[in-house]
Amino acid sequence: MIKAVKNLSVLFFLFILISGFFCFSAVHICIAQDIPESIIIEHDIHRLDMFGPVYFGHRQHIESGIDCQKCHHEWNENSYDMPLACINCHGRDRVGDVISLRTAFMKQCLGCHIVIGPDGKKTGPTICTMCHQYKR
Repeated sequence: MIKAVKNLSVLFFLFILISGFFCFSAVHICIAQDIPESIIIEHDIHRLDMFGPVYFGHRQHIESGIDCQKCHHEWNENSYDMPLACINCHGRDRVGDVISLRTAFMKQCLGCHIVIGPDGKKTGPTICTMCHQYKR
């Protein structure tokens, strides 16, 4: 009788453990599916008279292991709320301690792209027109 209770307890524990894993995985997959494949960045700070929008590979950056809070620094990854758009805090000009949108993009994007990766190459494009396509 005691052996049967022990076996039942072990089975119950395994059931709870496995159920918890699948519930967590389902939530994680759901969140991952909400991630846009790419984002079009187009603001009047980008000299729209000369350049088209920047097509940002959002999913590509996440899959390369970049932590969400590297860019979404005022966002809590554990919440289900979408992060605010950059322009909600970073306007055309610097306001107090908040840098301008252009400076924020250049600091985040170019700042990361000039880093030399383990393969000895830069981690992303560093030539302006590789992200900012000229209008024709």
